[in-house]
Amino acid sequence: MVGTADHFGQLINTYCLDVESIISQLASYIDLPDVDFSKLAALTTEVAERSSRFLRALNWTKTEFARTKNKLQVIVQMERRIMRLEAKQQQ
Repeated sequence: MVGTADHFGQLINTYCLDVESIISQLASYIDLPDVDFSKLAALTTEVAERSSRFLRALNWTKTEFARTKNKLQVIVQMERRIMRLEAKQQQ
């Protein structure tokens, strides 16, 4: 899911641009004299689907961050143990 360093930033920008475009389309359909509610429903469904995909990507990012954080905390703990052992050996 991650291809570049700014993947999450790109994901947010794409999501916002897509939803803005859909909302603009919704607004233009609402201004028509004969509103086609099936088009409105389809666009509304599209916003919901894109939001759902965005939330899944956000949850994936959150999970991966938590995993990485946990791994780094283990490394920090090991480094602290090594430093304590080295300090004891120098006494």
